[in-house]
Amino acid sequence: MADNEFGDLAASIQWGMGAMLEPAGRPLPEQVVRLCARTVAEWDPGRRVQATVRLDGLLEGLLIAPYARRDLTPERLAAACEEALAAARASSVRLLAEGLHELTDFRKTTARA
Repeated sequence: MADNEFGDLAASIQWGMGAMLEPAGRPLPEQVVRLCARTVAEWDPGRRVQATVRLDGLLEGLLIAPYARRDLTPERLAAACEEALAAARASSVRLLAEGLHELTDFRKTTARA
């Protein structure tokens, strides 16, 4: 997913969350807040750059291996950063979807009981 597409998706989700909360005036459930605050880290394929993102898509940090600065050209280092970030964001989307699915299943189960 391109950066613009991810930014558009994040803005859409934030707008949607705001729209859902405005009528009720209630904060998000604590389980969702805790889920979104979790982080995931992924490496680029060459294991030279590691990106850490929250499950809500915010970048927490980039770890650049010391040898990467020495061995890579600026263009290749930038590409490694983008690859690590893309991998971390893909994992965050998957983990967020799984977490929301689990929360939904849990709520359905407790509502029936």
